[in-house]
Amino acid sequence: MFDRLAEAQRLLAEEFADSRARGAAGLSDAELAERVEAAQRAANMAQAVQAQRVAQYAAREDVRFEDGTLGQQDRGLGHVSAFASGVVGPRLGLSPAGADRKVHLSARLASRFAPTLAVMAAGDLDDYRASVLVTELADAGPDVAAAVQDVVLPQAPTQTAAQLRAAVRRALARLDPEALRAKVEANRTERGLWKRPGEPGVSEWLAVLPNETSAACWAAVDELARRYHADGDARTLDQARADAMADLVLGSATVTTTVTFALPAVAPGGVPPALEGLSPLGLPLPDPGVSSPSLPRSPATESGVAVVPDGVGPPDVVCAVTGELLTGDVLPVVEVPGVGEVPGRVVRGIVAAFGTRAVLALCDWRSGTLASETCEAYRPPAWLERLVKARDGTCRFFGCTVPARRCDVDHVVAHPRGPTEVENLMCLCRHHHRLKQQERWAVRMTPDGAVTWTTPVGDEFTTWPVDHLGVRDLAS
Repeated sequence: MFDRLAEAQRLLAEEFADSRARGAAGLSDAELAERVEAAQRAANMAQAVQAQRVAQYAAREDVRFEDGTLGQQDRGLGHVSAFASGVVGPRLGLSPAGADRKVHLSARLASRFAPTLAVMAAGDLDDYRASVLVTELADAGPDVAAAVQDVVLPQAPTQTAAQLRAAVRRALARLDPEALRAKVEANRTERGLWKRPGEPGVSEWLAVLPNETSAACWAAVDELARRYHADGDARTLDQARADAMADLVLGSATVTTTVTFALPAVAPGGVPPALEGLSPLGLPLPDPGVSSPSLPRSPATESGVAVVPDGVGPPDVVCAVTGELLTGDVLPVVEVPGVGEVPGRVVRGIVAAFGTRAVLALCDWRSGTLASETCEAYRPPAWLERLVKARDGTCRFFGCTVPARRCDVDHVVAHPRGPTEVENLMCLCRHHHRLKQQERWAVRMTPDGAVTWTTPVGDEFTTWPVDHLGVRDLAS
């Protein structure tokens, strides 16, 4: 059966090669348009096959039988194994959240939404428009979902996603108005605010709010932005709205920040040619044959991280390697986890603008990871837990972005067989902590903090700790 998919891939590869080699010579506009549509139909059919196979994989659960052997049970289409997305995600290059959406969408399409999946398999509907149907009918009963599909599917192939969504809501309002009201109430409780890195130097925000709250917030932001815009400055209206939102938020909040400076600690033994004479901070490295000075141990120093006490003005931050004062002119770019790149010239402004403390972190100059520490106890002490969380930044599963501060610090090799030390500790969110404990998963960790996972189907993928110095790519 897999041979058919391999043959389909071969034929598509030939079609692509032919399109590149021969171009559009000899094809009319209509023929080109037909080929565009044919390619989309092939993609739709492939998405249907994939959804069916994902649903079949998700229906399987590992079970321990009465005789003690480990096996599997098929729970039927529509069932979703708790850890199916952990296998699907790395295979498809999806984040844990994206893989979870993929698995649940596939399971629903293959069970309650089989008519919709059949339209996809005929090439007439893509997976995005199919997901509109599934999402809009998530709270409807099986009979209502089937009835709505009967009404909207005949026209769905010729509709945009927005038109299809509107058609589903009209049909749902006629067939089960109570289900529509329940969906509205559920949506209102699922309000939220999310932030993600955008283009270099900026972040993107996404807010989901009840309609009346959204209208009031927008009116406040828009009114202030138009006031700014009317002053005749160079800002566009969109830029003025962004500034107005920031002003409204910061005017009602107290902000306290900690600025961490990652400093390269160079050990004896030489420097790679790619790094010779330079440090990731743009400062000259010391003689590689001479040990780097380390930060002094004191009550204010924990695990190689020195804390400069709060002060009125910007604290003086000195590089542990060169002894030079670190200023905005020296630091070209600072990576802020969850935010993105901040120009080094604004770092001093950040320190000066808020009540802050400055943290100097010694990092391995080869990998950019924080220096290691060990402990004999089972539960890592606070300083070791902070070190591991600062090293990892996020959960260490493929693509997972749960911040380390919200993760468990877990032993890679279980204690007491595995020691409580930084080389055997990693951050895992609660879901991936549970996944790691499943019998057919394996995890190993190298001294430099790289974590390699092996899935139940034999796939391997590796995640790395935060490169605080930005040297990993340069040194490879």
